[in-house]
Amino acid sequence: MKFYASDERFGIIIGLKNPDDARLLTKTPEYKINRRKDFDKNKFDIMERALRAKFKQNTDAAELLKSTGDAMLVKSCPVCYECGFGEGSGMNRIGKVLMQIRAEIQK
Repeated sequence: MKFYASDERFGIIIGLKNPDDARLLTKTPEYKINRRKDFDKNKFDIMERALRAKFKQNTDAAELLKSTGDAMLVKSCPVCYECGFGEGSGMNRIGKVLMQIRAEIQK
């Protein structure tokens, strides 16, 4: 979602087999300067929509998420303070969104 589907970079990223390869590619100077101008403002909304779609489309994943009960979910991400919890600090936004989705699908 860092690039519009009409951008040739989008097709290259989609064609990669490994998500880490895609992430690293988007960090290169050519990709970084050409990404969507509104991405940083909207990245967490995009992330939440993607996670909701994942659990709506994949019943096995939804059941696995529900099986965590009321446990606190923590995304371990040492490179992103906002998304994960890192080395004992961080906002854990992914974990919080997952817990919210879990509560919704448990109803």
